[in-house]
Amino acid sequence: ECNIEDVTNDKLKLMKDYGINRISVGIESFSNDIRNILGRYTADKTIYDNIDLIKKYFDNINIDLIYGVNDNVGIVKDDINTFLKLDIPHISCYSLIIEEHTKLFIDKLMYISEEVDNMMYEYIKNTLTSNGYKHYEISNYAKAGYESVHNKNYWLNGNYYGFGLGAVSYLDHTRISNTKNLGKYLQGNYLDNCVYEDEKTNKENDLILGLRLVEGIDINAFNDKYHDDLLNREIIKELVADGYLEVNNHMLKCSDKYLYLENSILEKIIDSDL
Repeated sequence: ECNIEDVTNDKLKLMKDYGINRISVGIESFSNDIRNILGRYTADKTIYDNIDLIKKYFDNINIDLIYGVNDNVGIVKDDINTFLKLDIPHISCYSLIIEEHTKLFIDKLMYISEEVDNMMYEYIKNTLTSNGYKHYEISNYAKAGYESVHNKNYWLNGNYYGFGLGAVSYLDHTRISNTKNLGKYLQGNYLDNCVYEDEKTNKENDLILGLRLVEGIDINAFNDKYHDDLLNREIIKELVADGYLEVNNHMLKCSDKYLYLENSILEKIIDSDL
């Protein structure tokens, strides 16, 4: 993962020589106006020149875009159409979330309406899928063979190692966080804390993360893992009856028409007694 403005020929060659096989760059938007709002001041020429440079070394490339910064649907259409012209095999499209204590929060940037946000989401989904991109996770689209193996492990709640300042590992139900204090880290005091996650937390994580995948959760695997009957849970029965979730063979998934409401659906599941 890298900032587009920091890309150089030497860095790319070094990464390629040491076995890195995928590059993800946060463009956020091809619109100068949107990038300025987000505090990203990279010039257009730098963006396009560095994308061309990356393509000389890698074909497995992802671009991150953010939509919903303002209610101009035309900017979103331009962003997606520009992306398609670049012929890059993977894209992650995230609706803007304004966190407290950030510059956007302090500047009182307003959320757009849910209706406009959904209009943007549907445009992104329909345009990308009609141009050969598989919609495999709520925010992620890939050409055949280019799904993110790394991120899919997160969504399947698998084990992973994190290296470096502030990094997080997840091993055998234990979440391990490295210190964010550079002084401590340089002295060899890497560990910040370890938290063991009980079965209830793991079950929630399996549901929350798994339902982000468009194909959903393997019901049989979930029931075997937790000695449970997922479809007999009241909250699941309610969400299926209301059409928010659906069962397809042995998979439980979010209905396509309600994917844009997935966060609200997941909140209902979390608030229930699993």
